[in-house]
Amino acid sequence: MVAGERIVKRIVRRLPFPPIVLYRLGIILGLLVIEVALGRMMVKFKKPDLILAACVAPVAAFLLYRLGRIEYGILAIVLTAGLVRFSLPTGTESEIVASLLVSMVIVALWLIQMLVVKRRLWLKPVRTNTPLLAFMLVCVISFAWSNAFRDVLVITWGTFPMVQLASLVVMVLLPAVFLLVSNVIEDVKWLKALWVVFLALGAGAIMSKLLHLPTAKLFNSRGVFPLWIVSLTYPQAMFNRKLRSWQRLGLLGLCGLWLYYQLGKGIIWLSGWGPALGAMVITTFFRSKRLFLVLMIVGAIFVGVRFDYFYYHIYVQSVEEG
Repeated sequence: MVAGERIVKRIVRRLPFPPIVLYRLGIILGLLVIEVALGRMMVKFKKPDLILAACVAPVAAFLLYRLGRIEYGILAIVLTAGLVRFSLPTGTESEIVASLLVSMVIVALWLIQMLVVKRRLWLKPVRTNTPLLAFMLVCVISFAWSNAFRDVLVITWGTFPMVQLASLVVMVLLPAVFLLVSNVIEDVKWLKALWVVFLALGAGAIMSKLLHLPTAKLFNSRGVFPLWIVSLTYPQAMFNRKLRSWQRLGLLGLCGLWLYYQLGKGIIWLSGWGPALGAMVITTFFRSKRLFLVLMIVGAIFVGVRFDYFYYHIYVQSVEEG
């Protein structure tokens, strides 16, 4: 990082204008590139949703710039992942989801802010930096290596390079977002804000599902979303001594509703309830060995009583669907 800082400082010193000008110019050029890309995709793929994205993107970026706080961008990533179903076509069966696009923009703004405004490419000295940066480097090397030395007998399809590049972006961007959060978030209030956002998303999604509300289509609550909700609420209920009784019961109730739904209508999707249930078991074990033993006994009795139900929905249907 020291060598990188020296190079950046030398470049900045030789600029004929203040560094903030370059920062603003980068944002403007970035917005222009995004606008042109969205416009071309709208014409090519005939997706009217791109019109809305083309209008919202520059406004959102401008507001983030005026606020001057990357923390708002981190909140935007979570909100986008939970509420925005918009995605960009790639010409393949895979699409680029909105949260990935927002993550790319926020990480880019963070890097520009360090390089141009703060004139310092620096990460907090924590143990996670080395393995994460090493993983990102290995992904880039693997991408280049697999293309340069691929067996000539291996036949690839036309869109394979795009899929491979998109996979590289995802595998590099996720650790980058981790580094972003660990280096930008310094005040507990932002962690509380992120937790509240997840809590609101989880409560809104599960109530919409159970009550069959029209808002059910608003939430992106598939995949391992229940794992996030359970992992962020159940440990609070178990370990946070500052919570009042009604708050603790509310968090436990939210976990119970998600497990009830996933073990009912969503039981065939193992990733929807397996990891979440595992998180609860591990948390209970560290909270109280006696409570853990009681839950294991109760769980074993419950599974034994409804063995036929679980066997059919978990094993038989999984085999039938491949």
